[in-house]
Amino acid sequence: MPGNPTANVTLESLQSSLQNLIVETAQRNNQLHEELRRDLKEYNENLEKKIAYLEKENLNLKSGIADLNNKLRTIERRQKKYNLIIYGLQGDTPDETNSGVLTTFNDILKVDCGRRDLRDVYRIGSVVQEGKPRPVVVEVVHYDTKQSILSNLSRLKDTGIFIANDYSTEDYQERKYLGEQLKIAKESDPLAKIQKGNLLYKNKKYTLQDLKQNLLGFSLPSTTLIGKELEEKKRGRSRSDEIDDIVPKRTSSRSTKKK
Repeated sequence: MPGNPTANVTLESLQSSLQNLIVETAQRNNQLHEELRRDLKEYNENLEKKIAYLEKENLNLKSGIADLNNKLRTIERRQKKYNLIIYGLQGDTPDETNSGVLTTFNDILKVDCGRRDLRDVYRIGSVVQEGKPRPVVVEVVHYDTKQSILSNLSRLKDTGIFIANDYSTEDYQERKYLGEQLKIAKESDPLAKIQKGNLLYKNKKYTLQDLKQNLLGFSLPSTTLIGKELEEKKRGRSRSDEIDDIVPKRTSSRSTKKK
């Protein structure tokens, strides 16, 4: 039986249409894929730009904060340039404090100093232990007076009085850290010492940054401080009591102020 020509034509048309649909679908898929790739590329580029911008802003903020900290540290150092701290000076009233300061400078240290040479004198910290006098901050008028006092500190031996620079909190923390590292360094090098803010260890100079990066291969274990604090608490004395005469709380009682 001969085939139906109309049926053959219809089948060929369907096959052709199906083939065209497959080609068009593939082309559309390729087009969508390319558009998606372009969109993703553009998105990633924008994201990278935003990240780069934020990283730059972060660096700028860090730099700005560092500059502010340096300025604040400079201001604090200038404010404390003429300051001294006296530990172990008996008496707590303004008159007793003033008299004790002048007696210490003139009679013990042999430094000529009168009330006119003192811009400010006041006690800081709180009474932690009965019988333990609060530290005294003394601001002198002339820097030479301060230098003369520091040059004669050996005369304070066996007096129970100790005089030191009034360091900023950050400077004190750095000096404290250097002192702790020096103590460890001396275990293997008895000649180790601190000089101009650096640790001299086995004939080499190490900066504070070197020590914090542990370039020497040693650092003070945190457990050392914790263990010591626990021991002190057992003896009824906290670590804050021990260092109160170095970095006391800035609760002050002004005793004299001359402008």
